[in-house]
Amino acid sequence: MMQTAQGTLLASGYASDNLKERYANISSLLACDDIKTNPNYASCLTGFNEAAKDGLAAMAEKTYAYTYSFSQTMLKNPTRETILELFDSPQVSERLAFETAMDTLIVNNIEIEGANIAGIMDSFQQGVKVLLALGILQMASVLFLVWRPIYKKMIVEYVNCRRVYVVLPVILIAENKYILKILKDQQSSRFC
Repeated sequence: MMQTAQGTLLASGYASDNLKERYANISSLLACDDIKTNPNYASCLTGFNEAAKDGLAAMAEKTYAYTYSFSQTMLKNPTRETILELFDSPQVSERLAFETAMDTLIVNNIEIEGANIAGIMDSFQQGVKVLLALGILQMASVLFLVWRPIYKKMIVEYVNCRRVYVVLPVILIAENKYILKILKDQQSSRFC
């Protein structure tokens, strides 16, 4: 994934500079930088023949190889002496340094990615707000430009036409104050 990140994830216009820097650090010696104040920093730089220079993948690979050899040694000779010998090995501190660095690196990258995604969502939200405002303005202009002439034509063709009221039941006209008002105010109504 990290080999293609430059051409995919980080090539996107949505990737922040901070995110690009973090992913560049994973693939270099800077993978140890998150634990500069930690006592394991020196071991992280030099551990397993400076495997950190090749980044997170090399660190994980060396840690796995160490853990596998540790378990195989224990399975071959599960004695107290073997345990003491293994724990006296300088590789124990190197493994601890790598694990500390990897934990910190992964947590920090997740935080940076979360902040990057939050930024992307904020920009999407701003874009959606602009589109919503434009849509409302457009609909308002359509209502103003289209609905008003249609409404005026409806008033002229139907409301001011007495034939419309001839077919309505008397009880409906009597109970509808709006229709009564129209009929009272309709001095210039025509029979169409």
